[in-house]
Amino acid sequence: MKTISRTRRKSALFEKDPDVLPFFSIHPKTKAGTIIRIAMSVFCMIAIILALLMKKGVMFMWFQKYSFLLYLVPLAGIVLLVCLALFKRMKTMFMKIGLPGVILFMGFAVLMTFGGMLSYTSNLSLVPKMVLENDGKTVVLMRACAEPDGTEYVVNENGVEMPVYPVSVEAYVYTVRVPEAIEGVSYTIEGDIKVPRSEGVEFEVKEEWLDDNTLRLYLSKDSSGAGVGEIKVTFSEGETTPASPAQTESQIFRNSFEKNGKKVNLYRENGMLHSTVESYMYMAESDFNQYIFAYPRTMYLFVKLNTRTEGYIEIKPHGTLNAINWEWIEQDKIACLTPSEDSVDVTGSITIYFDETIDPADAQGIPDASENAATPAEAVSTPAEAAE
Repeated sequence: MKTISRTRRKSALFEKDPDVLPFFSIHPKTKAGTIIRIAMSVFCMIAIILALLMKKGVMFMWFQKYSFLLYLVPLAGIVLLVCLALFKRMKTMFMKIGLPGVILFMGFAVLMTFGGMLSYTSNLSLVPKMVLENDGKTVVLMRACAEPDGTEYVVNENGVEMPVYPVSVEAYVYTVRVPEAIEGVSYTIEGDIKVPRSEGVEFEVKEEWLDDNTLRLYLSKDSSGAGVGEIKVTFSEGETTPASPAQTESQIFRNSFEKNGKKVNLYRENGMLHSTVESYMYMAESDFNQYIFAYPRTMYLFVKLNTRTEGYIEIKPHGTLNAINWEWIEQDKIACLTPSEDSVDVTGSITIYFDETIDPADAQGIPDASENAATPAEAVSTPAEAAE
């Protein structure tokens, strides 16, 4: 009688195949892997060259904006190489596509999320804002953001101190007027109503007479959830109060409310709604204090951080820099840049000494926290840090 011996079959999932190369080796049979490794090597060489140039005081204009790629590109390359190695080792087409596909999807989902956060943070650092040319000299205005005035720190439910950042959004502002004075009647007007002026926001302002002499206006509907305020008009016997000031050009009549001869008109105008957010990820560039530095341009895409400059231009939150005035203090050698007179909430000036150089590490940076310019979550690099 023939005896059949049973042997326990080992899983072949990661069984070594002599025709397949190790994970990270370079070989002409692994063309896709070779391409990935060459791309990573080229990227690393470019990063090293840019870093060495920056040590010498010459910075690629967009270096800090895209600095997050220094982390994402190598990680993405490693994920691709791992998926490629697994694809080569799987025995069935289902496993070849399934396992590497899941890893690839999960890996790049994490990288995209991480990259989005880093991209936003990097965009707050030193990035080009404007290029100016005058008498053969070209200067790049570089912008860096810092915390806006009014940033506070609160303790959350877990007992951790967290920053709360002030933000402002365009809004509809509702106010009222009493168009006619009533003999022997005085009145008071309290409050206003503000609703974000965003596309798709639905809201409704309703009236409620609390009694014959008190009108209350409130938001009965607000799809944004960010509308605030209410208006209360109270009439009482006493000294005659004159009618409200005349309607301004910016005010648009919306409705009229009347009871027992007491009339109130509702108006709408454009304004700003001030609020707070718990993360600067929810903030627009205009919500930050912006600091403008200036450096001569070289090789078209680079700036010379080692050029001596003095001062900066500060743009307050929601300020507007309309133009820059260029004045020669000494022709072709020393220039002074100042904001135009029609700029709003913009101060400061920049003096550039084209023929003088300094150690890049000594380049001036954003004013410190004592001047209300602390960086958001330490995310913003200064010119001095950029050269380190």
